Amino acid sequence: MKALKIEHNGENRIKVEFPYNQEIASLLRQIPDAKWSQTMKAWHIPYSKLAFTKLTKLFPEIEYSKKVTDVKANKTVIKTAVPIINHQNKQNKNVSVEVAGRRILLKLPKNALDTHFITSFRFSRWDGNQFYWIVPNYPENLDLIKDYFNDRIRELVVHEDFEVKISTDSVRRIKTNELLIIKTNNGS
Repeated sequence: MKALKIEHNGENRIKVEFPYNQEIASLLRQIPDAKWSQTMKAWHIPYSKLAFTKLTKLFPEIEYSKKVTDVKANKTVIKTAVPIINHQNKQNKNVSVEVAGRRILLKLPKNALDTHFITSFRFSRWDGNQFYWIVPNYPENLDLIKDYFNDRIRELVVHEDFEVKISTDSVRRIKTNELLIIKTNNGS
């Protein structure tokens, strides 16, 4: 297996070459924005630290040139779904992460690059009343957030159980791996 830096449709990408193997192809699909190119007859992934790290975790035996590892060493900003940013010039410990059920709540100072990263998550949104970002707690989302914010995380709180307000006078406590089903007055 080999990884090569390429330019595809005007964008830097990492091409992954390997003999056809359905198992390898399904593992590559786990990398965000991994694509099959019919013209190159090969898979390619974003030229980003996150994608490269995921690739080397999935395939530790992969061969790659110095050009591919530059993405890991330089930490440059690259136009991808998840930008790589050098955080050393930013204030340390200014991000608060809270996991409650199926939601990840992010409190952090306003920053265009951080906003771009957060909005790259599907169904993420800003709560203007509470002044925090809400990201769905899908598999790997918390790991991606921890990798991105790294030393900037001031606190990380994971709630094992949380309260759900059903009506004005009823509150239920839900624990991890439990499901609460509510039938409303209209039957839904």
